[in-house]
Amino acid sequence: MKKEEVEKLQEELISIISCIPASSEDSHDKDRALEIIQDLGRDHINDIISYGSKKGTILDLIIESDSQPGHTVTLVDNILTQSNHRIRLNNKILVELEKSVKSFGGKKSEDLKGPLDRIISKAKRGANIGIFAISVVFIVIGMIVGMMLAIIGAIVGAAIGTIIGIVSEIKTGINSLASKVKPDLQNTTVEQINAGLESFDI
Repeated sequence: MKKEEVEKLQEELISIISCIPASSEDSHDKDRALEIIQDLGRDHINDIISYGSKKGTILDLIIESDSQPGHTVTLVDNILTQSNHRIRLNNKILVELEKSVKSFGGKKSEDLKGPLDRIISKAKRGANIGIFAISVVFIVIGMIVGMMLAIIGAIVGAAIGTIIGIVSEIKTGINSLASKVKPDLQNTTVEQINAGLESFDI
């Protein structure tokens, strides 16, 4: 089969699969899609094709058309981890097309990669999860530090206020004591001076 013929069949199959509603249980184009899958056969069933802004195999397209995005957040060793996955809708037509593709050796694009590519892909996914977990840890630490600083600030503020009140009370007491003692000292001094003068009388 010529390249142009293969590409034409692939484009037609992409159009059919993309137009099957997720909720539909019947399609007039299903038989045509099964024919194209058979025509592509093992030689072209795993070709990388472009659909929308993505690239992948026919099986990738079928699974994506029969799925909706989802994610789960789990707590492991007090660390939050997020994993993204797709939730299958199990549309009968798409499931039948998936079985047909697999019968001709159809695979997902990630399953076509070599061992090194799979290791790199897993490492990237692990790195993304690690970054997310680290971000959560730093956010929690920031919240704890903020709360501690607020508590320390409140304690220091209360202590300073108490000290200022005590100093003010001491000043008031000293001023009051000084106002009482000063006249007594003046009277005592006058009496001592008069007594001294009297001792010099002849």
